[in-house]
Amino acid sequence: MKYTVTPCDLDYNTNKRIIEDLIKEYPFLNVRIIGRTAVGRSIFALSVGNTKNCGVYVGSVRGNDGLSGLILLLFIERLSYAVKNNRSLASVNIRKALSLSGVTVIPSLNLDGREIFLYGAGKAGRMSSFVSSFYNNKEAAEWISNAAGVDINLNFLPDKREGCTSPGPSLFCGDYPESEAETKSFTRLCRLGQFRQCLELYGGEREIFYRSTEGEPVSSSMMAKILSCSASLPVSCGINTDHSGVSDWFIKEFRRPAFSMGTGGNYEKLYETYSSLEEALTVFALL
Repeated sequence: MKYTVTPCDLDYNTNKRIIEDLIKEYPFLNVRIIGRTAVGRSIFALSVGNTKNCGVYVGSVRGNDGLSGLILLLFIERLSYAVKNNRSLASVNIRKALSLSGVTVIPSLNLDGREIFLYGAGKAGRMSSFVSSFYNNKEAAEWISNAAGVDINLNFLPDKREGCTSPGPSLFCGDYPESEAETKSFTRLCRLGQFRQCLELYGGEREIFYRSTEGEPVSSSMMAKILSCSASLPVSCGINTDHSGVSDWFIKEFRRPAFSMGTGGNYEKLYETYSSLEEALTVFALL
């Protein structure tokens, strides 16, 4: 097949164009705007299959991560192609499988942060002066936060770490949990959709992370092992708020399984990286 999703440094306009092209090719795709960023960019969710029994996938929560968004867009394209042409994916009859289970994908949650990371303070809209103050600093860190200087991944639950008391490129958790437009968009969708499980992709070390606590669903350990075998990724279990904010919130809110998956790689090797994860992404939809 000829892919709509191709290797690129994913930005907001490219994200929109890909989604528009996918709608044209696969009109059965359910595409919604679930909210808008602080600057006003649309946050999209794409669904295919049985939307009453869905798992939710989310990517690009950090401004410096575009690869996870590309992978999720490619995943939804591959699923849609399989449905349209009655093809298998990872040895699964997708048309039959998606009559029972559904997939909802939010490719890019932190769209403002991604624009700032790629193009600088000029893409921060009304927050451009604030963001510029950090870019004028020769030691400015990579921009991971949203346009308001809040690290979205840390905005889901209270963060008790010290030394992160003000907005900036990373590590500030916000004035209170779910204070940010991006966070609210995701949590509102989850509360309305009542998804049975959640998988966050992030552009970090290749691993499957889940938390082993009193609140963790009993099925999580087995699910993590299945995902690990499907993607040949090691399983990490414990406390690591740096890359588990989304899944921590989902578990606490719903007492349902949630995981974080590090993709590794870079966008130049999109197809290679995706191929190594396709089976795990597909299996997760059916667990």
